[in-house]
Amino acid sequence: MSLENRSLLYWILPALMGCSLFIQAVDATSINAAIPTIALDFQVSSLALKIALISYLLSTAMFIPVSGWLADKYGTKKIFTIALSIFALGSILCGFSQNLTMLTLFRLLQGIGGSMMLPTSRQMIYQTFDKSELTGIIAKVPLLSSLGIIIGPIIGGFLTTYISWRWIFYINIPFAIAALVVTQKYIITYKKKHTPPLDIVGMILFGLGFSCIILFFAVAGTGWLSLNNEIALIIIAAVSLLAYISHAKKTRFPLLKTRLFKIRNFRIAILNNLFMRFAVGGISLLLMLEFQLVFKFTSFQAGLLILPLPLGMLAMSTIYKKVTLYLPSRELMLANTILYSLIIASFAAFSPQHLVAIISIKLFIFGMLTNSQFATNNLLVYSNIRKSHTSKAVTIASIVQQGGLSIGIGIAPALLALYLGHSETSDTVQSIQAFKYTFLTLAAGLMLTSINIYRLQESNKNTIGLKLKESK
Repeated sequence: MSLENRSLLYWILPALMGCSLFIQAVDATSINAAIPTIALDFQVSSLALKIALISYLLSTAMFIPVSGWLADKYGTKKIFTIALSIFALGSILCGFSQNLTMLTLFRLLQGIGGSMMLPTSRQMIYQTFDKSELTGIIAKVPLLSSLGIIIGPIIGGFLTTYISWRWIFYINIPFAIAALVVTQKYIITYKKKHTPPLDIVGMILFGLGFSCIILFFAVAGTGWLSLNNEIALIIIAAVSLLAYISHAKKTRFPLLKTRLFKIRNFRIAILNNLFMRFAVGGISLLLMLEFQLVFKFTSFQAGLLILPLPLGMLAMSTIYKKVTLYLPSRELMLANTILYSLIIASFAAFSPQHLVAIISIKLFIFGMLTNSQFATNNLLVYSNIRKSHTSKAVTIASIVQQGGLSIGIGIAPALLALYLGHSETSDTVQSIQAFKYTFLTLAAGLMLTSINIYRLQESNKNTIGLKLKESK
């Protein structure tokens, strides 16, 4: 690979990964703003429409685990191209849907494409660059993901109000086409010469267990399923995942390489990443809810108020590499985790009387810390992973990311409902208290992850304390 092409890839690959995250985040969050309109158009209740939302999560949960194997066997470029094409096709068909059944089926198709985009793009990055080059690259990615989560409701509200809810899906197409053109022109493929057979039993067991977990947190407390059915989901998930663990220990080529968890840095990073995704998935939703329900802002105004968050992420992405040169790993991660927890706890003080400038400053700092924490965790995940195991590590990390965000989005409203009790969100005083306790609970849970940081391996200061060499 020429030096010029390598320099281009330094920007193109993070952009592709960020783009895949962005369009999925916009798609997932913008549809929430259109639910009442779509329900009215299809002549069904808003609650019934939830099946279309859940279908996307379920297909994603089923196909993420197999994405690494597909990329190894058929090549990263080919699978990424197929994934983008499936997602784009699913988006077009969703826009053409005439009833709930059609929308649900096409959301399933869309989820299959979405499930493979992130793991494959991430795999391309880690197979293209040496670990010593990853620091600056990884810091660029979280910005587009969080930006998509934040502006999704704004886009959804605008398109639904002024054009048509169908454009929530059509808007994905230009991004997908651009990504496809760039992929075909610049990206080289990586493909293993010898790929082991697909672990079909493992795929079924893990897919069933993971899907049940995602489904449980999507419907828990909504009344969509009865309590007995919710308990059944947890039992099925536990039995399936335990069966998978037993199966993985016996089979020669397991779907997920659970032995990677014996690597300390990998294990710690995955656990930290899981709790981070819980927090971020919940915080973004809580802020939008509080600004609209308590502050009485429109969805557009609430979205504008949250804009300092991605600006903070952008600011950190420009200085992150320099920060890592001066701070050893444990000091960096410990300081980041403590500050991150404290800034979330400070959101508990938000009220309609709060100065917008103060809120903006806090959200800007929150964005900076979010980017730093994600980038550091992502580097740590792969710090002791051999390139031959990259696809396995990427698959596990992608499962944690998708599962963590989904669960966080489910946990946050559940906590809020718990603290609200029987009060209505129109009761401003009670609502402020409920949001306060929810933010404090999430901050306390995140603070506990700092305990793991002391178990990180010692290493060179200039590699942010991560052993950026191949594990033996």
